[in-house]
Amino acid sequence: MDRPQIIIGTTPTVVIEIEGESVDLSGVTEFLATIEQSSIVAVIEAQRVEVEGNYLSVSLRQEDTLRFREGEATMQVNWKYPDGLRGAIEQMDIEFLPNSYRKVMT
Repeated sequence: MDRPQIIIGTTPTVVIEIEGESVDLSGVTEFLATIEQSSIVAVIEAQRVEVEGNYLSVSLRQEDTLRFREGEATMQVNWKYPDGLRGAIEQMDIEFLPNSYRKVMT
């Protein structure tokens, strides 16, 4: 999977393919996504994580992306089934890119 690139100050949706036939996300009751860059952490609540088949879509708000600096960060998505079993994607790298409009304004 290519590393997702996110422009700072935008409202992107990161789409993640969950590989493996044994993973069934249809019964998941809770999601939690986190993005971390050094000491900066954004927690993405469950209502901004959607499931379609074996794909997770994580929607970020502008205030989420404005917290980060240009460079690499990591993203993790965890989930919980009604019976208490838990699952997660492997931590993935993402890249924050500068917003050219923001550069002009500073």
